[in-house]
Amino acid sequence: MKIPGNSLIAVARPIPKIDALLHPKSIAIIGVSDKKDNYGRTILHNIIAEGFPVERVTIIKPSVTGINGVSCVPELADLPERVDLL
Repeated sequence: MKIPGNSLIAVARPIPKIDALLHPKSIAIIGVSDKKDNYGRTILHNIIAEGFPVERVTIIKPSVTGINGVSCVPELADLPERVDLL
């Protein structure tokens, strides 16, 4: 839709995508260390500490089956479903 008196075109806002970003139902995390604290592990800790369901979080990490009670998959293609937040 063109706005009168303006050369810009208004684009519809992707409200469902914004809602999924702000209120995800599933999360995947890349970069979580299974040996030491790092940024990925801090993010994982914060997500769990805020009460996000552990079963709705997946870590992308080859050669590891789980970290802090969260299941891991070797790569993105192995995610069981599409996630709202990566």
